Amino acid sequence: MIKNREIKDWLITIRIGHLSGLAIAVIAIRHSFYGEFFPTTPLLEILFILPIILISAGGNIINDYFDIKEDRIKRPKKAIIGRTLKRRTAMFSHWVLSALGLASAIALSVLVESYIPIAIVFPATFFLFLYSWLKRKLLIGNFVVASIATAFIPLSLCDVDTRHLGDKYDWFCCLVFTSIFIRQLVKDIEDYNIDKSNNYRTCVVALSPNKAWLLIYAIELWLIFLASDAISHSPSLAFQIFMGTTLLGTLFFSWRKKTQAVSAWVRLLIISGLAWMVLYGY
Repeated sequence: MIKNREIKDWLITIRIGHLSGLAIAVIAIRHSFYGEFFPTTPLLEILFILPIILISAGGNIINDYFDIKEDRIKRPKKAIIGRTLKRRTAMFSHWVLSALGLASAIALSVLVESYIPIAIVFPATFFLFLYSWLKRKLLIGNFVVASIATAFIPLSLCDVDTRHLGDKYDWFCCLVFTSIFIRQLVKDIEDYNIDKSNNYRTCVVALSPNKAWLLIYAIELWLIFLASDAISHSPSLAFQIFMGTTLLGTLFFSWRKKTQAVSAWVRLLIISGLAWMVLYGY
């Protein structure tokens, strides 16, 4: 019999809060194009969300499964698999969630007559399975995570002719990729000592934390350009202040080298970009 504790730990492992945020993001992205919520049938709108949610959940589980030893050192309170959540339950959950994600992507491709869901979801599932190994290589894991997250944007609009998407989604894709790439570098800085002791070849281990921060500063120059472009095209002073404050917060805590704060402000910057798409994108 499944206990309430096991259910709770399973939900923690799949990152239920993060998955909820992804679902909201898909709805918001579709609203930014159509100018309304749920522009098609309820079943089809759910199918736009399901592949993203399911493969992300499966990826979260398998990442924790392969990182059991590291997580017990890095974040012992969050190292659930192998303790309160059985390993076989975690592995079985990964395969079921991934299979359902692939099946829903196939169904979506058929219904909208587009190859995009399959072309994105199948490679994403494969790379998420390998992520625990890829993230130990110089910049490869960082690039993979940022690319998969960015690919969810065209997946959310796979029923739209790509020629109609315009520059606004190019801008948002750049913002998402850049922000998540920075966040991945920050996470590597947090894990520097453990990664170095395990001989992992992350960017931070290869360069040193100080040089990794210099790389982040260089990337943030591009982030300044992206955010400034959105601010200049917003007719609302309140939104300009909001996004400007979010950008300044990211830069300030980067300069102070506060990893957790940078990670939080970068997420908020993505949210502000998504808000711009909803408010002014269509």
